[in-house]
Amino acid sequence: MSHQVALYGFIRRKEGLRVRLTGVQNAKCTLLYTGPDTAAVISLVKNKRFKPNPQDLVRHEEAVNNIFRKQVILPAKFPKIISIDALERSMAEMQKDLDKVLRRILNKNEFHVRIFMTDPSQEDTPVVHWNMFSRYVLAKAERYKYKHYFPLLTREAKQAEFVDYAESVVRDITQKICTYTTYWRGRSFHSEKVLLESYFWVRKNKSISFRENVQELKDHYPNLRFSVLGPTPPYNFVQLDFAENLQDR
Repeated sequence: MSHQVALYGFIRRKEGLRVRLTGVQNAKCTLLYTGPDTAAVISLVKNKRFKPNPQDLVRHEEAVNNIFRKQVILPAKFPKIISIDALERSMAEMQKDLDKVLRRILNKNEFHVRIFMTDPSQEDTPVVHWNMFSRYVLAKAERYKYKHYFPLLTREAKQAEFVDYAESVVRDITQKICTYTTYWRGRSFHSEKVLLESYFWVRKNKSISFRENVQELKDHYPNLRFSVLGPTPPYNFVQLDFAENLQDR
């Protein structure tokens, strides 16, 4: 019977595994070689009725991050518990795609940038389809440098101006952040509180410049809160389909 393993991700075979790791259930991480170009980072799972828990989630993330500091990795999200037979079949089918993706993300980081409205208005508002950012700016207009955007007197006209201004802010931010990126995707007006949620691929030698650019935007827009996560392996753009996952049985 095939053993089941925890899968951490895929690396380029010729690089091997440059760090010694312990992962899920404190088991030693090893490599599974199934093709000419890639290898899977795995550890054996002893309990056939394994259930995810916070401790193993942390161990999984730490293992991926430790690998990422030394080499390129295409991580698999935890929990990914799979039999060795199923993993070998899947990797045989995905060899070309895995190699292509690993070459694409070589020397790249991913940053996850979210931009929130701070101190939003707490008053109840009728059903009006405009962003909370606009409502907040309307209430606090006299405090900000862009108060000259409000020449019209009627509330409906002001609301329209604020929506237009919020859209211009999104455009300005994305254009400036993209200066140091090789690829990005994002959603604006993701919710009433999230003005922009986006992912950026940044070359490792430009990561510092990218962070400095984001900091300049923070200073320029004091009424917005920037959340920057990263650098992390750029895997959010990749969809991995496995032939079998034992937890789905």
